[in-house]
Amino acid sequence: MSWRVLRAFWAELNRPDSFEGKPYFAFINQIGHIALGRHLVENISAVSVQISGAAPYAWAIAIWVVAGYILVIELNRQGWVGADTIRDSAFLALGAVCLPITASVTPSGRWIRVDEASGNYLIWQIAVLVAVVVYMRPRLIAAYGGEK
Repeated sequence: MSWRVLRAFWAELNRPDSFEGKPYFAFINQIGHIALGRHLVENISAVSVQISGAAPYAWAIAIWVVAGYILVIELNRQGWVGADTIRDSAFLALGAVCLPITASVTPSGRWIRVDEASGNYLIWQIAVLVAVVVYMRPRLIAAYGGEK
């Protein structure tokens, strides 16, 4: 793959689009924001554990990830696009809070992933489901008809 291809792909990723009339693309766009937020916080935390030997304060990392995303990607790279900027940032934040609300720090200072059947993880999963359903419902109705 050439650098030209990668630059073109990066430019497309940074082009604001609310995917009006394209519910499938709107869906995968927001799922991607959730995944990006979650993985950035988890990976930055994992690197921090390896460097310092102790768990970082996951909420601080989540806040920095969300703030960095809003400032660097949404506002600097894409510019303010109103509701689309807010939605993209909110879905990224939804992913970013997964680690802080589902992991615990041991007395030795290490964080561990709480069992995925825990209440906190299920609450996070329900929040993701509700957010996606609320986001997708009007798009599905607009694209395919149905009751409002």
